[in-house]
Amino acid sequence: MYVGLYSAASGMIAQGINQDVIAQNLANASVGGFKKERMVFRSFPDILLSAVSPGAAAGDDPMRAAGHIGRVGTGTGLDWIYTVYENGQMKHTGEPTDVALMGDGFFTLQLHATGGTAYTRNGAFMLDEDGYLRTMEGDYVMGTRGRVRISEPDFPSTARATSPQRRSQRHSGQPDIVDFTIATC
Repeated sequence: MYVGLYSAASGMIAQGINQDVIAQNLANASVGGFKKERMVFRSFPDILLSAVSPGAAAGDDPMRAAGHIGRVGTGTGLDWIYTVYENGQMKHTGEPTDVALMGDGFFTLQLHATGGTAYTRNGAFMLDEDGYLRTMEGDYVMGTRGRVRISEPDFPSTARATSPQRRSQRHSGQPDIVDFTIATC
């Protein structure tokens, strides 16, 4: 009986965490560049093995060989939470400094508070009084040759991060777009 209660309680706890992940996704759905997260559950290894490969570890137990569980597992828990990096929906904002990345990559930023480096897919930028391209939080957008600076106020609304700029436009480089390789164990 206690095993059954533990199984039920662990399932409720795991679903509570899942509700938190879903609530976080909903709360940030309208934030530019936000990437949703998903949760992966883990379960008792025999149940997982039975579901993935019926009869693989059956041994002499005819109940397991037939695909029946035959006993109560030890419950469910959080395995990991991962971020979904697929492209979001693009919309025209009317702001000439807003850009979007299609495909892989992140904009490189220099944090104004610490000078450290950060990465974002949020392309809502602005020009400061000196012509530097910045995030709404004030972080500098970094280019391949340092901070991106636009010397003409006519920033092209159709500019793409990796496209060559018009010859008449002077700038200090294109934004530095980086990508990461996720290592698995």
